[in-house]
Amino acid sequence: MENIGNSLKEHGHEYKIIEKRGSGIEHKKDTNSSIDMILHPCPYKWDQISTLDVPYISFTTALTDKCIYISESNMMPGKGGSSGSIGSYKIDEIKPELVQNTILSLLKEIL
Repeated sequence: MENIGNSLKEHGHEYKIIEKRGSGIEHKKDTNSSIDMILHPCPYKWDQISTLDVPYISFTTALTDKCIYISESNMMPGKGGSSGSIGSYKIDEIKPELVQNTILSLLKEIL
């Protein structure tokens, strides 16, 4: 994620990676962990637009299912778009290539 984000920065775009840690089943509370990549395409700045109007990709754990759900949004400021789940994978199926290809697919849609 960071490598792709840094490449985007070289072209004037911005990004954030946000990691959220869930409490897990061991605490008798199943809150999911996730890692999200939020994109801010140039020329927009963070304080100019709502985070609801920017593209993102999210990898979220589902501890009870022992899988990772991937969701994305291709929303663009002033243009709209769509968001939703794009698939689920067993934890051992999540490899760097899958993450990279999923992000690149989103970038092809929005850039």
